[in-house]
Amino acid sequence: ASSTGSPLFMAMREDREHMSRILLARGANPNTTGMGGRTPLHIAARNNDTDMMELLIASGADVNAKDKDGWTPLHNTPLYYVAAPDNADTFGLPVVPDADIIPSMAPPYETPLHYAPDRDSRGATKLLLANGADIEAKDNDGATPLHIAASAGNDYIVELLLSRGADIHAKDNNGDTPLAYALSWRRGMHPMVAKVLIDHGAEIDVTDDNKAMLLSFAAGAGFYDLVERLIASGADVNPENKWGYADHAPLLDAILNGHDDV
Repeated sequence: ASSTGSPLFMAMREDREHMSRILLARGANPNTTGMGGRTPLHIAARNNDTDMMELLIASGADVNAKDKDGWTPLHNTPLYYVAAPDNADTFGLPVVPDADIIPSMAPPYETPLHYAPDRDSRGATKLLLANGADIEAKDNDGATPLHIAASAGNDYIVELLLSRGADIHAKDNNGDTPLAYALSWRRGMHPMVAKVLIDHGAEIDVTDDNKAMLLSFAAGAGFYDLVERLIASGADVNPENKWGYADHAPLLDAILNGHDDV
């Protein structure tokens, strides 16, 4: 039953743990739902109130309960938001041992393992992987955690994910690979990540939907070392550029952008 005004919700709003304990001891329903279908555990998780979370779980709260948007309590913990990079002790997992580590997709259709690389949360990434997080989970755009790590320029987490078997050739809904994400103008250019991916066997001559070649991106940005690496790895020096013109090669991209050394 939905009861936002129930004594238990009222006690939690007032941050009265003692009153909550009394209510639960006297049979208050720990799975009562309030606004948006959220349970007391959703609220405690959002507030990172680990004592209240433990109390509710001990009283029978459903750790995998979903609100009207399909969010579980885990979605509401700092683990999901990754608000405190490298502070794995505050992510909620230790007090929610039976929670589904990869909750059903909910807006914005990402898992905690997608958030961690984007926030440079190394501890969270390791914790999630140790608890069986799906390394190939895809968000609403079809991107895997490796795509996100590459896009964020996080070479450490890229290395970590690759060491755990992440698919270096995975493609998103547009056919873009993690290497394309690392060299995307829109997402930010990350040559060090590109080198890591190439070292691990990333396919070089892959174009995105706009026919933009990765080598053209690197040449146009003036990344001399990366251009050398791409060519040494077998990149085509005469590909079509992102506008589809065969004569607009990496060399011309470099000249037009003032990178004569490239």
